[in-house]
Amino acid sequence: MTRRAATRARALGLGLGLAAAAAGAFGCKADPPAPTSLSGGSCSDCHGGADNPAPPRATNGATATTELAVGAHQAHVQPGALGAGVACSECHVMPARLDDPGHLDAAPAEITWGPLASAASAEPVWSRAEATCAGTYCHGATLTGGVAVTPSWTEPAGALGCDGCHGAPPPAPHPEDGDCGTCHPGVMVQNGALVIDLGAGTHLDGSVELVGELCARCHGGPENAAPPRSLEGASATSEVTVGAHQAHVRQGPLALAFPCQECHVVPTTLEEPTHQDASPAEVVWGVTATGPGLAPTWDRDAETCSDVYCHGATLGGGLVATPTWTVVDGTQAFCGACHGLPPPPPHPASSDCKACHQLTMDPAGGLDVAGGYHVNGVADFVPASACNACHGGAANAAPPSATTGESDTTFVGVGAHQAHVAGGSLRGPIPCQECHVVPSSVGETTHMDGLPAEVVWGVLPLADGSSPGWDRPSATCSAVYCHGSTLGGGSLTTPVWTEVGTGQAACGTCHGLPPPSPHPPRSECWKCHADTVDDTGQVLVAGGKHVNGVVDVGDLGCSSCHGGAENAAPPVSTTGSSDPNDVAVGAHQAHVRETFLHAAYACSECHLVPSDPKDGTHMDAAPAEITFGGPVGTAFGAVPSWDPVTRTCAGTHCHGATVSGGASVTPDWVGGGAPCGSCHDFPPALPHVNDPICVTCHPLPGDVLPSTHVNGVVELLP
Repeated sequence: MTRRAATRARALGLGLGLAAAAAGAFGCKADPPAPTSLSGGSCSDCHGGADNPAPPRATNGATATTELAVGAHQAHVQPGALGAGVACSECHVMPARLDDPGHLDAAPAEITWGPLASAASAEPVWSRAEATCAGTYCHGATLTGGVAVTPSWTEPAGALGCDGCHGAPPPAPHPEDGDCGTCHPGVMVQNGALVIDLGAGTHLDGSVELVGELCARCHGGPENAAPPRSLEGASATSEVTVGAHQAHVRQGPLALAFPCQECHVVPTTLEEPTHQDASPAEVVWGVTATGPGLAPTWDRDAETCSDVYCHGATLGGGLVATPTWTVVDGTQAFCGACHGLPPPPPHPASSDCKACHQLTMDPAGGLDVAGGYHVNGVADFVPASACNACHGGAANAAPPSATTGESDTTFVGVGAHQAHVAGGSLRGPIPCQECHVVPSSVGETTHMDGLPAEVVWGVLPLADGSSPGWDRPSATCSAVYCHGSTLGGGSLTTPVWTEVGTGQAACGTCHGLPPPSPHPPRSECWKCHADTVDDTGQVLVAGGKHVNGVVDVGDLGCSSCHGGAENAAPPVSTTGSSDPNDVAVGAHQAHVRETFLHAAYACSECHLVPSDPKDGTHMDAAPAEITFGGPVGTAFGAVPSWDPVTRTCAGTHCHGATVSGGASVTPDWVGGGAPCGSCHDFPPALPHVNDPICVTCHPLPGDVLPSTHVNGVVELLP
């Protein structure tokens, strides 16, 4: 008996039916196993045939495919139109030896799934009762849409087509594109039909091979990855899955191309968990769309987006700020669609865009799209002049024109701005910060807020303790230093802002000419304010001292306010009077000039003389105080007094309070002269000696000497 026949006899005698050697591509070894008492031969000795060791023939001799032991073995192990042959180890445990435990037993061959059947986490199941396998990777368990994913092992329905294991193409989220070769290597189109390149070895190999640009595999085209085409294969812009994609991802007349991540989460791989699902593509807003703190929304039913920065949510005035996604005919993408031309307040009412947006506009005034500053998430300001780009003009930054474009002075946003900032015949220019907070840049938070310009008083209006107020309804300011709040007598100290050119800024409108008491009632302004007014009464604007926050008074003498060229005593009085019957005039000159009875008296005999006429308590509204400062009036213990009602002084040494017999020791200030004998008798009463010859005791060589008479001293001969 030959070795082959002996081996076969032993196998039959022991009831054994399988050989252990494997052959090539089908999982059987090319060489027989190491010699044992049961070794020799090959797998085909017990099952299979000359081509391969898979049934037919079965170990029980069956050859019909309707037999469970035969079934579709050959359909799997032989190469076919859809893939190379499947190794035996994908469904069975391949023994290394004939006598491996569990190999040569009476039980049916066990189904034990290999790496291909369970690839991609598939969970294959074999039902011997129904003769079916299910959940296998190689029959489409990890895909969808296959018409034969649970095939019958014994009732083959003929060769499987492309749709046996998965749809052709699979349903969503797989793109509805039947040209498999676009994304999958080894799949070709020949004569209008798909052909599997079995030589590539990539079909049914346990993984999904993809080629080509990541996004354009499923949607978009050769130019970019945005529809058309959509996942559903649509290409009409009226379809929501197509719409205005191309209008956004390509540069246009208004903006550069937007990256996909402005509206979608762009995956780094196709296999990211939430990417390939069956729901519509999620709209997730990016940096430009959200701009400065916006919360955009997408309404799929209405096919509109709203509150997006790139369609003017932060500006206003746009004609199409809530565009319809599926309207792509140019009617929603034009200058003025996203914002007004110009935008409404707080944007200035100027349509000269390049004045402030020089990075955005070209020199001709058109959009410089290539520069990348239009629709970039921020408003790029590069104003030619920080202030007059929005209001004012070439001369200065104050209206006209206003930020709303107004130029009429009756409009409160214009009013008397120019009358203040340009200067005039009464004062120099007033800086803007005297009435407004001037920002360091146009982008400061509270500057362009849409509200009317706030009036915030500066140093000049508040000067000298003023408490200014602004009333917008009546367009008036009040109690401001610069309109006379600390002086008085002005004919118009609460001017109307919008009544320009009506004489509200004439000399005398802010203070009287002269101001009321305690200001001296003298209209020769230059006598005290020589640096402010010239001797013709003209304000010296160039000097900058008129309406500057302080009262500029020159080096004053007493006669600046009262008296005259000869001396500082009235006339003229501080009220301007020269009438001797006026108590402010009276007998001043009779006292301050030398007479035949006395020398000139110093002002300090009756008044407190200030060291500086501008002393705080000197120039007040009260009548001049009588202080009797001496030494003549108070000599010899005299106690003088002044009665403003009777306008008389009493108890003064100089009118005889320390002697006796005077005819008028309580003289009337406005009652005339004081003749000899008014203050004492001839001679005075005892204890004075009864001798009418004065020179007997008093050294008077003839007439009375003014220097020694009524001087507070009694001169006697030895």
